[in-house]
Amino acid sequence: MHAEGPTVAGRRQPARATGAHDAVLYADDGEFVVAAGRHLREGAERGEKLVLACTGERADLLLDSVDGLPAVTRLGNDDTYLTPCGAMDSYLAATRRAVASGATGLRVVGELPPGTRHHPHTWPGWSRYEAVVNHVLTTVPFHALCAYDSLQTDHGLLAAVRSTHARMWRAGAPQDNPDYLDPETCLARWSDPPVLPVEESPPLLEVTGIRDLAGARRARSRVGALLNGHDTALEPHAEHLPPADPTLVEVADYLVGIDEVVVNALTHGAGTATLRFWADHDSVVTTVTDAGAGFDDPYRGWTTRSVTGPDGRTRRELGLWLARQTCDDLTFRRDDEGFTVRLRADLDVRFP
Repeated sequence: MHAEGPTVAGRRQPARATGAHDAVLYADDGEFVVAAGRHLREGAERGEKLVLACTGERADLLLDSVDGLPAVTRLGNDDTYLTPCGAMDSYLAATRRAVASGATGLRVVGELPPGTRHHPHTWPGWSRYEAVVNHVLTTVPFHALCAYDSLQTDHGLLAAVRSTHARMWRAGAPQDNPDYLDPETCLARWSDPPVLPVEESPPLLEVTGIRDLAGARRARSRVGALLNGHDTALEPHAEHLPPADPTLVEVADYLVGIDEVVVNALTHGAGTATLRFWADHDSVVTTVTDAGAGFDDPYRGWTTRSVTGPDGRTRRELGLWLARQTCDDLTFRRDDEGFTVRLRADLDVRFP
């Protein structure tokens, strides 16, 4: 956890000794260029590597205004912001590479793709991403200016932006943000509740006693058959199921996420797991419960991490990181039954 900085309006601000996470809500191109241009020039003066992850049009405007700066790397924002976890790991790795190559850090101007900013089923996940940045990326020399068109971005996402950036740029300069909230508070507010209403009803599928990889594969296959409408035993529930249309739910990806969570439960959860599956008019929900101790870390799975095994070898832990990328929300809870990981995926087009 990074060190804490001064308190503003009763809310603890993250220290900016290593990284900073700022935002500009611009109403026109001029406002964007002034803020982003100054942000890049400050990075150049400090010897940081400069990166743009904006729309092509926005990047062209900005580069025209900062002619003469050191080389600026252009990244397509559609590729950069495919998934929240992917973007997080990408920026973390890029910062480390920049420092290893002799730069003092990474300086980014980033802008989410329009479809992500507008669609109500995609921006909640990116709101959580903006919160987690304050835990993960401000501990390294990563300096981001997140740009949002205030006239074209969903109001719910704009409210999240105001909660997740320690400084907001106004009139071409950064100012401390009194609306900033620490990431744990944001994640608690924006995550799904511990138990969803659909979980109060009998599951469409329940597989108990999963003890090995073969059992995990069989459970995953049954969910896959259900999602694709092939399980005739469950035809009475057909009105709750999504059609076999990959634009509505990424079935293959979602099944990978389920598989990773089940394997994780078998590895760390006292050797047996139970899988339950529900579907309603706009989402599918899967829970995996085991008898293990679980964990309390709200950031678990947001990035890959290195773990050292009993044999002394270091390996990358990927399971929950992969699972987070396959669903719209991944949450954990502990109750009398055990430790439960839940994957919820919205039944809607992700990027219209």
